[in-house]
Amino acid sequence: MQVEQVSYETPDSQAYGFIVYNRSGYSLPKGMYSSYVAHHNTSAEKTYIEFSIASPTGDSSDHHNYTYPCANFAQAKRIVEMHGHMVNMWIMENTTI
Repeated sequence: MQVEQVSYETPDSQAYGFIVYNRSGYSLPKGMYSSYVAHHNTSAEKTYIEFSIASPTGDSSDHHNYTYPCANFAQAKRIVEMHGHMVNMWIMENTTI
């Protein structure tokens, strides 16, 4: 599995997070994050985290998408980093070389 960093900044917005995918093209394990990204809209002063999870009951293309608000972009980035660390640790422990 591959974890790829997402990071950009424009005059109106910022994003920071990661996406997860299988290099082989196979589906992610059911229930695993496929993305976890903090967003900050500077004009609307909205900060939130958006994440997607591979459905535990659906087929390989089925994902559930969620958002939740954060107090500020620094907090959102810390939360994303925590989840990114957990995903990376799971991959290291469950991937055979």
